[in-house]
Amino acid sequence: MLFLQLAAFVHMPAAHSSTAVRPLAPLTFVLKTHCAAGGCLYTLPGGVEYPTQAINTASLSPDTIDGLLREGVKLGITSVDFHLGTEREGVALAVKALGRSKFFLITKINPPPANLTNASAAADLVRQSVATELSYSALGTDFVDVLLLKDSPSCAVMQAQWKVVEEMLDTGRARAIGTYN
Repeated sequence: MLFLQLAAFVHMPAAHSSTAVRPLAPLTFVLKTHCAAGGCLYTLPGGVEYPTQAINTASLSPDTIDGLLREGVKLGITSVDFHLGTEREGVALAVKALGRSKFFLITKINPPPANLTNASAAADLVRQSVATELSYSALGTDFVDVLLLKDSPSCAVMQAQWKVVEEMLDTGRARAIGTYN
């Protein structure tokens, strides 16, 4: 077993108060790890099995991403960490060709503008990003495995955006949620 401290990698069931913002405090927990022929997995709180090996698509073209993911699956690497926008297009090509079940999809909501302080506008920005840049229909799936939110210097902005990300978890659009910096 591995002991980890992760900042705000939270998975709480929908039964948790739907009106309260779930805590963004650092969490310390035992992360279970198990390995098999297909590689090693971390079991996140909530039971989501997170592959330890992933392909990161940063700055690659859609065609390159598609080819890379197809080769990765042949090697047993099914986890893909991608940014929204152009990178999503390459992931969508591979998902269409090989099927959604072949991949563990990790994506990120782009950070808000540094000068954004309006919480309502920040929440709307996440909703717009999910609708246009993530676009589940363009990706060829109804959900991602992990949806990450970029940190913000404003607590009010972060909490408003976190609430929207929680909605994605509660509606099944994401299996796990977290933050990154």
